[in-house]
Amino acid sequence: MRVRIHMEKPRLPEAGWRSLWEFYQGIKNKWEPNKNEREIVGIKDPLFLWITDDGVDNSTDDAGNSNLSLSKFDTTSKADSAWIRISNSSGSSKTVRGAAIRGKPVIRLSGEQGIIHDDFVDYEDIYRNGENEFELGNNFIVTRDQTEKLADFHWKNFRAKNHIYIVGMSGTRYWYSPGEWYTLTIDGSGEDIDSVVECYSVEVERGVGELGMTIVAFREVYENWSKDSNAIARIVAGGNPYNMPDFGRRIVASSTYLGKANYFCEGTADETQINAAINELAGIGGGVVELTEGTYYTDGAIVPADNIVIWGKGWQTIIEKNGDYNGIYLAGSGGSEYKNIYLRDFKITRNTSDTNSKYLICLEYCDNSKVDNIWIYNSYDRGAYLGYCDGLSFNNNFCEDNAKAGAYIVYGYYSIIQGNQFDNNTTGLAILTTYSIISGNQCRNNAEKGMSILGADYNTISANECISNGDGDASEGGIILGGSAEGNILSGNFCISNNPDGIEIAGDRNVVTGNRSTSNTTANFDDNGTNTIDSGNDWN
Repeated sequence: MRVRIHMEKPRLPEAGWRSLWEFYQGIKNKWEPNKNEREIVGIKDPLFLWITDDGVDNSTDDAGNSNLSLSKFDTTSKADSAWIRISNSSGSSKTVRGAAIRGKPVIRLSGEQGIIHDDFVDYEDIYRNGENEFELGNNFIVTRDQTEKLADFHWKNFRAKNHIYIVGMSGTRYWYSPGEWYTLTIDGSGEDIDSVVECYSVEVERGVGELGMTIVAFREVYENWSKDSNAIARIVAGGNPYNMPDFGRRIVASSTYLGKANYFCEGTADETQINAAINELAGIGGGVVELTEGTYYTDGAIVPADNIVIWGKGWQTIIEKNGDYNGIYLAGSGGSEYKNIYLRDFKITRNTSDTNSKYLICLEYCDNSKVDNIWIYNSYDRGAYLGYCDGLSFNNNFCEDNAKAGAYIVYGYYSIIQGNQFDNNTTGLAILTTYSIISGNQCRNNAEKGMSILGADYNTISANECISNGDGDASEGGIILGGSAEGNILSGNFCISNNPDGIEIAGDRNVVTGNRSTSNTTANFDDNGTNTIDSGNDWN
């Protein structure tokens, strides 16, 4: 609900109108009243960004990417304009392809219709039921304090539901009469309830020699009003109804993004804004944190939460960590698992100066979570560590040039690991899971193992491609099914030019069927297990 105060035309004597008319004639060509109800009259925390063919610069970090320098940026001298001067000392012509001022608008809430008071906007009610406008007309100035009281009263009056109160009192109280109105005061709850109520039922019970009991039923007519803190609870930043919350979605902009967003990063400690968006959505049960194009430079971990999606714009969205922390990190525990974390469509890497042995993505005890279409690049340790995550989906990711395993997925049940690519400095994919599907992955040029499946039971491992993995040491090569791995099915896999072995098995009662393994340095198929079912394979 909004509250609008109309100012009616004052009744002036004829001479007064004549003087007012003469005054208007004198200024009408110099000034016209603003008829807009909302006008941007300033900007808070301004950031100027500009783009050339050489790169992007901004007013807080003029790094020289555009080969131009910002010599003047003034947004305070005038409320409705900015003074900007860009200097070119490069010695060659430069073309500015795009520019924008980004910041928090300062909005004047007034206009031809009077003062608009929006501190009492109930966005939840508007979202469900539409806007209900309450107007007052008078011929005198109404103060903000009066407006607040009126808005608070009518918000309660329109929104509140009437209650039924059943009151039991000792003794026989015959003076209560149905149809009469009373004032009912209830306290002890931290905030008194003071309501006008109608008595609609009286029951008196009394046995011989007993004090008796009177039970009275009251129907609330209206709650007596007193101004409280409701206004504060409903204040929306800026008081701007055009900032109607997009329920379940928050946009976090990189430091070089020129468009609109809910949060704006500054190019340093960008996890602060990302985590703020996550926490805001977590407070309403979850939602989507949308990352724009550009690079997010973090000084600490990005921390997801239950039912949170972190969604980029493909590999144009880059998260760069630089410090002794895991890039994206969330760890629950047995019996206190997190649920439904979804990471998708971005690139995550480290700064070249970051030599800390930490993971780019680390999720522990995060059930029913998904990691999709992420470029996990150049970790100084494992690219992704996903431990104790039941129902995990790890699909269509590219794990490249990580110092250890591209993805290490352990101690989980019912996972789907599908359609990924691995090209890393040790092992491509390391797995210790149960009852999982491992299908359609490509492991190429990994320095040790293409796919290492250690002590993992009852998995379906199918249609994977392992080419040119391993450097000749024992227990390296294409697909290594090691430890006590039991009851797995290997079917339709293709292993070629691995060193030393194409497929190696150590474990009991595994089924190996319909695979093709050829041109591997030592053995196309090395069976060190027991009770292996080997059928329909091509080991030549």
